[in-house]
Amino acid sequence: MSFTLDPSRATLALVRTESFVLDAHGRPVNRGGFVPFVDSLAPHFDRVEVVAPVTDRVEVPLGSPTFRADNVVFRALPDMKGLARCWRRAGRARRRLARWARGWDLVNLRAPDNFLPAAAPLLRRLALPHYVQLVSHPFDAGQTAIGRLHAGLRPVGRLAWHVQRRAIAAAVAGRLCVAHGRALAEVAAGYGAVAYNLPSGTLARAAVDPTPRERVPQELLFLGRVDREKGLEVLLRALPSLSDLDLKLTIAGWSTGDESRRLAALADELGVSDRIDWVGAVAPGAEAHALYRRADVFVLPSISEGTPRVIGEAMAFGLPVVSTTAGGIPDLVEDGVTGLLVEPRDTAALAAALRGVVVDADLRRALVQASATTVRGRTLEAVAECHVSLLVEHASALLPESRLEVAA
Repeated sequence: MSFTLDPSRATLALVRTESFVLDAHGRPVNRGGFVPFVDSLAPHFDRVEVVAPVTDRVEVPLGSPTFRADNVVFRALPDMKGLARCWRRAGRARRRLARWARGWDLVNLRAPDNFLPAAAPLLRRLALPHYVQLVSHPFDAGQTAIGRLHAGLRPVGRLAWHVQRRAIAAAVAGRLCVAHGRALAEVAAGYGAVAYNLPSGTLARAAVDPTPRERVPQELLFLGRVDREKGLEVLLRALPSLSDLDLKLTIAGWSTGDESRRLAALADELGVSDRIDWVGAVAPGAEAHALYRRADVFVLPSISEGTPRVIGEAMAFGLPVVSTTAGGIPDLVEDGVTGLLVEPRDTAALAAALRGVVVDADLRRALVQASATTVRGRTLEAVAECHVSLLVEHASALLPESRLEVAA
């Protein structure tokens, strides 16, 4: 069966359990980079429908974005935050999906996602063109999530991630998969996908200003989800060996579970609490941008990742980046050229990389200047154009019946 796609005449639906809350005006807002991503795709389509849960149990900073594009419509699923709640309410959500799907031409699914095992089979039964956006490793992310569970719940967690991995394999087989990183594209290709590596977009073109700092570094910045996947424990354990540099660390982002309390207790134990500023959740846009402008070095010590948007944003604001080789980070950062990378969980190597960037002004300047070219090719607009081009070029691989040769 052949299929051609004209985005300008098509309705794209994005289905996921990305939680939204309603602001004081009843508009859906979200604390991550999903809203700008949707707005970057919207000019290419006749209509975009975002299908996601609404909850009142998520902290979203004031000023978090709502959709700006006039052709974006939000359709609310029931509160599905958390695996148990998602499973209990999946039937109700699937019925809404079946009703709304009559007006869709194409569907974007996120993976891993708790709703994927229910949503993907429905789209196959409806023979509705769809594709998968793989944002983190199905195994690594699952292992981290299971590790956060109480010991008695871990068997259930392992079962859930077994179901998740099987659902991902079935969803991408023979179909287009836009993967956030080369390693993830290889995972998808191993499942039989027509897989392409397309890192996340960062900022709008107008916001990019990668001017190197000329001052002596005083502040390290971490911005992202405060979660065990992000390796913050390793970063805290690296700080005592950097005490002679008189550095401050800003940790900004929302916490999963009790991770912030656990890390605060560790900071007390290590004697570094007075060097840490716990900012909490920050709104994308002006509030986050102010943190980038204030900082001197960006650090992301992740254990598991896709291709983190915050690295591109840090580069766009002229910050040298110190991170790890996890997931798709090496697709964003060339070690020793556009940033410094160490192995995940290696405290000594992370401390050494941070020390090298802080004490060597020439190294900082070279890293920032080299990353400027990279980040200009990863603006929201540039990534959206590539994303849509892949959909048009591989339209036949959007059909459930497709079994095409894998493209790496």
